[in-house]
Formats: sequence, structure tokens, C-alpha cells
Amino acid sequence: MPQNDYNQFLDESTTHDHTSGNTIGRANLYGLYLSWCNVNNHHPGTERSFWAGVTPRVGRSHNNGLRMKGLAAADFILNSRHLLI
Repeated sequence: MPQNDYNQFLDESTTHDHTSGNTIGRANLYGLYLSWCNVNNHHPGTERSFWAGVTPRVGRSHNNGLRMKGLAAADFILNSRHLLI
């Protein structure tokens, strides 16, 4: 997937929140990306290419300062509800 698609994903589906400790973990960030691809009818890249594409913007830390937003967030939450029960 082209780098601009990863940037579009981050712009549309995440927001910065450096004040709270409740940020998206690495596994959930990739899951959010898969939901974004689903909502936007994109073929997702591999997990390896995803991390290569987003790491320059989000870093390698588990506390990346990002929160979910938008349609991809709703899709991710609805499709992850079985994990919450």
C-alpha cells in the first residue's frame, strides 16, 4: 500500500491525545487499520508493510498518543464486541 494511504488512514481514523494514558495499543492500531480498509474498500497491506508505513509518524512506543475516531473506529468497535464480553 502506498505511504499516502497509511497517512490518510492516520488522518481519518486517529487523533492525538497526549494528555490521557488511554491510547490505542499496537494490536488495536492494526485492527483499526483493517477496519479502515474495510470501510473504504481498500485491500489492506501486510502487517509488516503497515508498521513500516506508520512507524515514522507514530513511533514504536505502546503509548503512541493516539485515539480512535470516525467510521473505522465504529467498525472496529462493532467487530470487536465479542472480545468485550
